[in-house]
This record gives sequence, structure tokens and C-alpha cells, in this order.
Amino acid sequence: MKVLLISLLSFFTFADNYSERGKEALLPLKKSLMKELKAGLKSHGAMGALKVCNIKAMDITDSKSTKKYKVGRSSLKNRNPKNAPSPWMSKALIDYEKTKSKKPRVIRIDSDKTAYVEPIYLKGLCLTCHGSQISSSLKKEINSLYPLDKATGYKAGDFRGIFWVEFN
Repeated sequence: MKVLLISLLSFFTFADNYSERGKEALLPLKKSLMKELKAGLKSHGAMGALKVCNIKAMDITDSKSTKKYKVGRSSLKNRNPKNAPSPWMSKALIDYEKTKSKKPRVIRIDSDKTAYVEPIYLKGLCLTCHGSQISSSLKKEINSLYPLDKATGYKAGDFRGIFWVEFN
């Protein structure tokens, strides 16, 4: 009984530690992406936001990774192929899609790697580029920039993907 209790306490301490570190690691990425998207929207509308995603999003994401961890976004219905999920991400994405959970998770990838994920659910503003009622000029630009785009047809509140942290 004592060993079981110690094992459970160790696991929860382990998960809590990665949860805290994961939240801290993702915050700068989420803030920077949102700041740039809002600036693009304000200056050039939906086309400006799309340009931010196309030109700046990957650089912003890469700049927030460190020697201790990598951060990113992924989806089963990705727009940018560079955000395609790895096998462990696919499992998490499928589970979130099925359960509709809004809770972040700590995931043991293998004996040496651990990850933290937060689900992304669409808000109204996101529907401008990811919804089912996209203007024809914007849709044309999306198709031009992302010929393999799978990231449209959503409604507010739909599960979109995950923010992730992979600890080294």
C-alpha cells in the first residue's frame, strides 16, 4: 500500500511539474501569435491575418523553442503541411476530437520524452479564415498560399488542434 501511494504521489508531482512548465512555455507563443494576427487584421483585414500566418507564424513558433523544449501547433486538418502531426500528436488529436475535452494534458511520448498539450477550440474571429463562409477572394488567396489546405469548414466552438510542448 505504501509503495502504491508513493508511486501515485510521484506520478502526480511529475505531471504537475510538466503541466506548469508546459503552460509557461506556451504562453509567449500564444501571446506573440495573437498579437501579430490582431495587428494583421487591424491593418489589412483577413488578408493581413492570412499573410501573418503564411509569413510570420512559423518563425514566431521556432523562435519560442529553446534547448529545453520545442513548441508548436498541430491539427489533423492542418493548413500548413509544416504543422502536420507526429504520431504521438495524432493520438492526442484524435482523442481530443473524440472526447471534446478542454483540459490540457501531460503525455509520456517514450521513456525519454514527455509532452504537454493544450486543445485549441475555435472562437468567432477564427471563422473568418477557418469557417464555412469564407469570402471568395480570401478563399482564392488561401488556396494560392496553401494548395493542400484542410483547415476550413469549422463552426465556433469546434476543436481545431493543439498547442504542444515537447520537452528534451
